[in-house]
Amino acid sequence: MDLTHRQWQLVNELFHAAAGLSEEERAALVIERGGGDAKVAAMLARLLEADQAGPGPLDAGIGPVLATLLSSSDPIDLPSHLDPQLSGKSEAADDGPDATRGAAPAPRPFPDAEGTS
Repeated sequence: MDLTHRQWQLVNELFHAAAGLSEEERAALVIERGGGDAKVAAMLARLLEADQAGPGPLDAGIGPVLATLLSSSDPIDLPSHLDPQLSGKSEAADDGPDATRGAAPAPRPFPDAEGTS
């Protein structure tokens, strides 16, 4: 959804004003201050719905994952710490055409002062 700068400003203002209100109060606020802009109302509704859904996976932060990783004396299986569904899966066991995808590319030399390498 494409919104103008002014529309985003209005969405921002209305979101912060409406975040703690009831559904009825939100609707009245959008009608009163939204200027009848359907795009603003639609974006505001989507943002408020997402806000009401509760915290997402990014809201937890890296703290718990980092604490687990640093407190473990076992070799770290980072993918399974980040996503438990990846537990037990290993790229090394992959014999497909992308079996080398975990390998880092060879470093390229920096050009010298004249721009040649």
